[in-house]
Amino acid sequence: MASPFAVVTVNGVSATQAVTLGANPTNLSIVITAEDGVTTKTYTVAITQLPVFDAATSVNIEYLVTESINGTILADVLVGTNAENGTAFGYTDANGKVTLSTPKTDAGITSMKDGYAANTLQIADASAVTSAVLVNQHLGMITKEAAPVMANIALIAKTADLSDLAPYTGTAIDTNGPTFLVVIAGGTYGCAPTAWSGFGAKLDFGRTPTTFNGIEGVMMAEPEWDAGNGMYLTYFLFDLSDIGMPAGTQDVRIVAYDVANNRGEYRTPIIFNYNPGGVDISAGTFKAFKVDLRNFPVSRGYFGETNSSTMALNQYEGRDTSYRASIEFKFQEAATTTNVAITGFDVYRSTDNVTFVKIGSQIYGAPNSGSLSAPPNADVDGVHTYFDTDSRLVMDGSTIYYYKIVAINGSFTNESSVGQCYLSAPFSYNLSAPLNRATMSAAAPHNYSFTISNTSLWNASQSDFFCFSLKIREKSGTWKFIGQFRYNFSTAAFQIKYGNGSWFTLADFGLAPADITYADGTITIKAAVLDSANVNWALGGAMAYQNGVAYQWDITGDSDVLGGGGHPAWFEKTTSGGLSRTYGNGYNEGGDAMNGLFEFNVIN
Repeated sequence: MASPFAVVTVNGVSATQAVTLGANPTNLSIVITAEDGVTTKTYTVAITQLPVFDAATSVNIEYLVTESINGTILADVLVGTNAENGTAFGYTDANGKVTLSTPKTDAGITSMKDGYAANTLQIADASAVTSAVLVNQHLGMITKEAAPVMANIALIAKTADLSDLAPYTGTAIDTNGPTFLVVIAGGTYGCAPTAWSGFGAKLDFGRTPTTFNGIEGVMMAEPEWDAGNGMYLTYFLFDLSDIGMPAGTQDVRIVAYDVANNRGEYRTPIIFNYNPGGVDISAGTFKAFKVDLRNFPVSRGYFGETNSSTMALNQYEGRDTSYRASIEFKFQEAATTTNVAITGFDVYRSTDNVTFVKIGSQIYGAPNSGSLSAPPNADVDGVHTYFDTDSRLVMDGSTIYYYKIVAINGSFTNESSVGQCYLSAPFSYNLSAPLNRATMSAAAPHNYSFTISNTSLWNASQSDFFCFSLKIREKSGTWKFIGQFRYNFSTAAFQIKYGNGSWFTLADFGLAPADITYADGTITIKAAVLDSANVNWALGGAMAYQNGVAYQWDITGDSDVLGGGGHPAWFEKTTSGGLSRTYGNGYNEGGDAMNGLFEFNVIN
């Protein structure tokens, strides 16, 4: 307990008096003199004052921190800028959010958390910004620490050989003819595309560059050490030659990653003066418009590697979650399948189907008729795709998101109807019988059972289908049984997928309704199903057990062995213009049951 006779002074003044703070930081010398009047202890403390909110120069921004684009939220993340300059800082709450007073111009925000790479967001004009997402990836290389990454547009050239490279001063840009921007990315480590990290640097308009979108910068040389700034600098070249832009100011965004997943994002408004007039597209029609929202039981690690195998969500059962939100459509002549070219499109989203907010754009810069396969295929060609990389969507199975598209060709536009969808609630599933490491008889019939955690999904209002596969193989690797099944909620019956891709009832295979059952979260596949030769895709014959052989079994969704995507089991629901799908929380990158694989031995 503190002694009532001890004496405390602050900067030589009694601690009972107020202390005037000077410029940030103010160093305070605190001296404690013991009651003997002789023994002293001195402490030096640096005090930094938080800024007083000034509406003329600052804006309150809500920051959400996630571990990847559309990934799991991160709590207890330190968010702020240079404390010595008195800029506000704070920690994210349990929902991954913190609101900070932020300068309206040239704002710089850094987020840091142990075990995660750093993220720096630079906003040239934050006056109209109310919220922003910060992405702190898992550290890409364990031998390197988190360190901020900075990026900005440094140079511009209007000749193909870059002979007129000059500093970019923030003025309007005319992209008619050769146009090149040079972005400098700097940090403690070199910024470069790597197998274990992000994409080096990307640029996009009106949306954050990610795995799915953005113009990829060409690294002009290996990162070089700048002793004066104490960092590695990497120069990335972006070719914007002849890109036609909509009239007005564009929100240009650049994202750069270093080799340890440290991330820097830079946003700046730029006016582009090359605005081709375009052609009238009022006769065009939107077709095959679909909103596809899928949530996954693992972090997909979306950030930059092109075609990565690996979107903001709370953990489910202690595991990271993520989602992917895509919008697809074709734009064609009304009476034919002829694609109508557009130079880009804007995407709008709403939660009430009344007030729509523009969430991003796809700017092609030239007439574009959508995807094109080789050889051409009218069924799949002509598709335009947009990925909603906003990490603030809610995965609760009830919040409906409405989307619409405005197609653009120069100064002409055409607006779509509205598609709607929602992110289903998460679930997991576990193998239950036969037990792991069980011993079984070859002569006895064997049923297979597994359980699902979220039984609220098992109703027609939430789901159209529940899709799953039973896979059995010898431990040595030889497949012995693969059957694909689904529960059809409209008919309240299980179905079996045949080799031709069609679905059939159990009766079509000579099976009874009781041969596959659901009760209180448990699904059971009876031995009779495995005895049906046409159910078994692996061998085209009945399942046959051999004495002395060890087997492994598991439940998945579709089967990569049969050319599927190797997904875990899933629930799906078709909405008006949309598809919602939720994959089970799995063990092996989401591909197996949460507690799979299970193993059993067969004896006499």
